[in-house]
Amino acid sequence: MANWDACCRPLREAIDLLGSPTIDQAHAVILAAGVVGKAYSECVLPDARRAVHISVLEALLRRDQSLSLINTLQHLLPRSFGLNIVGLQEATNVILAWRKGRAVP
Repeated sequence: MANWDACCRPLREAIDLLGSPTIDQAHAVILAAGVVGKAYSECVLPDARRAVHISVLEALLRRDQSLSLINTLQHLLPRSFGLNIVGLQEATNVILAWRKGRAVP
């Protein structure tokens, strides 16, 4: 999908929708977990995976109750990653670093 470039269509448009109030919050966070999981399983370049992941986090941050959604995303990630423990650890580290860099609790 767009070579996993978070800045290109159609991936950019899909990620932007995650931050839209037109999509139910529960569905948005489930879709976000799916996008992040797929990025880590299909994208070879670590920087591209992180860019997709951070774009998803930024999209969720634009929503009401964003911190709750990001916490829910973090709890859903083990299901999205399955047996990819290395990917899950990397994704968890991205969330922790993003929270620290953005001063998000």
